[in-house]
Amino acid sequence: MSTARFEVLDISTLAVGEKAEVKWFYCPEGFTPEIKTEAPELLSVSDGHLIAQKEGETFFTVIGRDESVRKKIKIVPAVKNKDVSALKERLLSLSPASMNSGSLADACHKSISKAEEFLEERELLITYGKAEHTMSISIPLLQPDQLEDPPGYKEYPYWTMFSRRIEERIKGLSIAFCLTERKEFAEKIKEYLLGLAGFTRWYEFPHRGSEGNLSNAHFLMGAAIGYDTIRHLLSERDAQLIRNAILSHGIRPLAADFENFDMHNIVCSKQCALLIGSLVIWEEVSQTETYINSAKTYLQIYLNEKSASEETEGLLYTAVAVHHLLSAADAYRKKTGDKSLSSHMYFSRILPDQFFWLMGAGSIPEHSNFSDSFHKLELSALMYFLASRNQNPAAKWYIHNFCRESLEQLHYPVHPIQPLPPEKYYTQPYVKVFESIGLAAMRTGWGKEDSVLSFTSSRSARDHNHFDQNSVILNAGGEWLLTDPGYQDYVPGPGNDFTTGTIGHNSLLVNGKGQSLRGGGAIVKHAAKDGWGRVTGEAAKSYGGRINGFRRTLIFSEKHGIYLIWDQTEKKNKHDRLTYLFHTKSAIRSNGKQIFTGESLPGKSLTIEGDHHSAEILWPKERVMAVHKIYGGAEKYGTYLEAESSEETLLTVIIPRIYGKKCDCSISWLIDKNELKITKEGLSETCHISLPVNAEDALKIRITADSESDKTILL
Repeated sequence: MSTARFEVLDISTLAVGEKAEVKWFYCPEGFTPEIKTEAPELLSVSDGHLIAQKEGETFFTVIGRDESVRKKIKIVPAVKNKDVSALKERLLSLSPASMNSGSLADACHKSISKAEEFLEERELLITYGKAEHTMSISIPLLQPDQLEDPPGYKEYPYWTMFSRRIEERIKGLSIAFCLTERKEFAEKIKEYLLGLAGFTRWYEFPHRGSEGNLSNAHFLMGAAIGYDTIRHLLSERDAQLIRNAILSHGIRPLAADFENFDMHNIVCSKQCALLIGSLVIWEEVSQTETYINSAKTYLQIYLNEKSASEETEGLLYTAVAVHHLLSAADAYRKKTGDKSLSSHMYFSRILPDQFFWLMGAGSIPEHSNFSDSFHKLELSALMYFLASRNQNPAAKWYIHNFCRESLEQLHYPVHPIQPLPPEKYYTQPYVKVFESIGLAAMRTGWGKEDSVLSFTSSRSARDHNHFDQNSVILNAGGEWLLTDPGYQDYVPGPGNDFTTGTIGHNSLLVNGKGQSLRGGGAIVKHAAKDGWGRVTGEAAKSYGGRINGFRRTLIFSEKHGIYLIWDQTEKKNKHDRLTYLFHTKSAIRSNGKQIFTGESLPGKSLTIEGDHHSAEILWPKERVMAVHKIYGGAEKYGTYLEAESSEETLLTVIIPRIYGKKCDCSISWLIDKNELKITKEGLSETCHISLPVNAEDALKIRITADSESDKTILL
């Protein structure tokens, strides 16, 4: 007898008329638990099965020898979906004929080679970088024992990465089988599927059920792909075991999100898995039609709302959700012929702009890492989809430069379109604002000598968001010179304080303290004209009443290649101390010497020196006291400059350039005219900028030249 605790598999949702077997585990041999329901008129019991009688919510209890398990269950109307009667293609539209396609031949051979490695595996080692732990999984697959949490963590989700690795293997083997029809690939797929069917559950923590985890979704997507690929080769006994596992271990626990329209990335991934799993077994288990309809409705609403939503969890989780969304939308198209999901404008118009504009410069595939995100993102599926389905030439450029060998081309073959770099695809490459989600980018271009300043001032207050409103980051030629810590450190302590708190971001401290409320920012004004751009964010709400105003205006000149940050604050008390943060992982120099941590800046300017690019930062208007600091316990994230202004305003000028190249811009503050003067070598014109004072004021840019009269630009 197992020493594990008595366990009952989740049945979270049933449709009226649906019958579900109750599965329990770790019960003494020879003992049959008793099943009771609290509302028999809604939910009846017969021969170890629950039968949904009437719409509503109730509980059922499974009574073991020494303990009982009580679970909540929702009974929903049985709904028909007119599209599912037209089931068509398999999930993987590949065949041996693909091997003869010249453009796909290399990818086919690469996928087969990778699958052959999977055939030889006897042990799977899964490394968790954050937790510094390696998880060992035996092959053939057996359910692993519960692992202890790493120090500082609670309920660490080991199974998230574990389930992704299993999904990867089943999918890789399935692709290889479709291309070759080799029996050993099919046998290995079956081995994985039967191994999963032998698990007690596909979610990691029994007391939490399928809530708040991704393993259920990844196991289900892997099992669905494998079953769909080799169903015709399975005996009826094996097919029933696997199909029942897909239903009981995957679909029914995930159906807890029935009519849950939260756009959190986990909920989205679970709904995508629910749709794919239900589509695959519908012909044999027609009751899944209700779940198909529910998941499809969720995806329709998700795509519509994400096109205008104020919520964002950062580019990483946008990319994660997109990968699953594309798989689900494509599965629905293949199985029903309905293209409404896969042709949605969110894929063709909203997403490309986000990922191209918030990309770094230098023709390097890295992105702005606001919120819980990384610079490096997996975008090959999206780019191949865009190039294949939407004939997007910028996506073709991305593929050509960064993921030519990706196996995603097997799912989305690219037509022979001419690639275009983003600076040629987008007609005005200097400012782009995503007002609803509070993100913006100002850039000279995407090339090796270009730069981009990214900005966040957002209303989004999800758990993956940080206390970072009105924060900026700078990339020059592919190097991040003003930095963000990116993905948070979940261990309580200085690492977590730094990565989530304002202290770790390029924003404002009030009396040494940062923001206390997530999502208190907003982009309130923006404009672009004649090579100039303006973006203004207001983030006072983020400070929980400790400041009356924090308005940050970014000003950009494409021709001069400079960025201005004009900060206007309104103190709560006249003695409040305002300090502005500038983070970097590069060296800081001022007046010809390196400034080490603990040292004060000798003047009103500094240079951040990267490997190949640098950025000069100067404060031409206010008196500024600046100190170079490092945050104890978070040293790996770099250092920061803490600059204190003598006024309630601060004008910061940022001039990126190639390292060692002389700055060709001259900046001066004209006190008598209350304006900034900018000149540049090689340009005959002089720019005079009158900064906005009030919220309703326009930015006034006056341009003078020897050969023409003054020209005024209002932004």
